[in-house]
Amino acid sequence: MRRLSSKLILPNITLGVSVLLFILGCANTSAESSAEETRTQGGEEMTEVSQGVHRQTMTVDGNEREFSYYVPGNSASKQLPIVIYLHGYGDNMRHILGEGLVSSASSKWMDVAEREGFLVVYPLGMEAEGWRSKPAWNDCRRDAKNNPKVDDVAFVRQLINYTVENLNGDRKRVYVTGMSNGGHMAMRVAMEMSSEVAAVAPVVALLPRANKCSPPSEPVPILMMHGTADPIAPFEGGAMKGGRGDVLSARETANTWVKWNKLESAPERTSEVEDKNKSDDSRIVKRIREGSPAGNAVIAYEVQGAGHTEPSRAAKMSGVLQAAQGNQNNDIEMAETIWEFFRTRSR
Repeated sequence: MRRLSSKLILPNITLGVSVLLFILGCANTSAESSAEETRTQGGEEMTEVSQGVHRQTMTVDGNEREFSYYVPGNSASKQLPIVIYLHGYGDNMRHILGEGLVSSASSKWMDVAEREGFLVVYPLGMEAEGWRSKPAWNDCRRDAKNNPKVDDVAFVRQLINYTVENLNGDRKRVYVTGMSNGGHMAMRVAMEMSSEVAAVAPVVALLPRANKCSPPSEPVPILMMHGTADPIAPFEGGAMKGGRGDVLSARETANTWVKWNKLESAPERTSEVEDKNKSDDSRIVKRIREGSPAGNAVIAYEVQGAGHTEPSRAAKMSGVLQAAQGNQNNDIEMAETIWEFFRTRSR
């Protein structure tokens, strides 16, 4: 069972879907898990952080940044892989952690972490200026309205340093994933920190046409998931809803990463994922390009009939949310599938 921090997370009260996420997230807080033990490693005393969810802040370029992290049980005396999950535009920490009335697909990362033995880090985005601003990430879209101007690459790098220095994280096994705006940010991390991350997995996020970032300096294994009926980030590319910029199509995005990862000569293999839930009106086709160096890959999950949603079997979205964001696929568990991709890769 997870042990949760008692510190109240004050969500950003926003409009539309964000308001609904806030309402669903307003449930009870749980008991504090703050016990620490001292252990010895290499002749030096180290503080062992207790199992469960912990809350923390750090200062990055003069801004106070908030994040939560999950420590699995039986984590003593071994280095732990690090998974960083970047939330979507306008989300709040209570919903991200699944502490409200309904669970969230992002919270399922903690269940996988407990079983597999890795750290999960949940940073919170920064609000841009303006009365309608929401927690967001400064990704590579030059034309995305309301993205903050902060250095989020520096934030991610500082988070990695924190987990390595304080939580015995393994610097060679750092993985970044994210949904929507968070997926865009995961790709920025891959482009600008290609030598520091082992793999990335953006969900419902596409490369921008007006890209302010440079290509990665070396290949980064990447797994992408995108719904063919996405009403916010169109599968075929074009203008995103809400003035959030113009994007390439899902195929163009995958092909760009194939080029950057130097996999043009690798044959494409396709397969269908088992249709475990026949009532969700959605199926998944997987397109795979793999090559050298070992582990280098571009894998695209085309989630047919699905919208701007994270696939999940355990965290099924309400009809109200699906009406706003599109259909949700229930054939796979996003966290489980992405971890299977991450787990065999290292720097």
